[in-house]
Amino acid sequence: MLEQAYLTLTAFSLAGFTLKMADLWGEKGRWLGYPASAASAILFWLLLKLSASTSTIALSIIVGNLAAGKVDRPNLYLGLAIILLLALTLGFSTPHLPSLAVLSTLAFLDELIHERGGFLSFRPSLKAGVIVLAFLGWLTLIAALGLLLFDFAYEVWGRWRPA
Repeated sequence: MLEQAYLTLTAFSLAGFTLKMADLWGEKGRWLGYPASAASAILFWLLLKLSASTSTIALSIIVGNLAAGKVDRPNLYLGLAIILLLALTLGFSTPHLPSLAVLSTLAFLDELIHERGGFLSFRPSLKAGVIVLAFLGWLTLIAALGLLLFDFAYEVWGRWRPA
């Protein structure tokens, strides 16, 4: 149980770092965007596989970003292909469908509003939704904490912005 919690929190954190790496390096046309995207994809698949709660959250990020048109570069398409291949060959945990619908909508909303700056730049909708659903018992608290770590890691890498 404790090992699963550590694995969940580590996977979410590393997925946040690697996704932001893939995003920034892909925007700059750097080849490093491809291995970063592949690493992120493997971590996203792991989250899809670990539990219904982690699968719900990871899939809602994917669906929300797809719906918002944020998957728009070849390295990100590679990441999606890897996730799909791994999920189809090695499996995934069935997400909680009502939570998936709510969280995908919130992830989509966050992608639409985050560029307005201020508080909205921290993409608050998905985080609030995950916390509420965890307190309702629809998601685990560890998965909710995992999303917060994912977002923290994503933001740290984004603000550091290495070359």
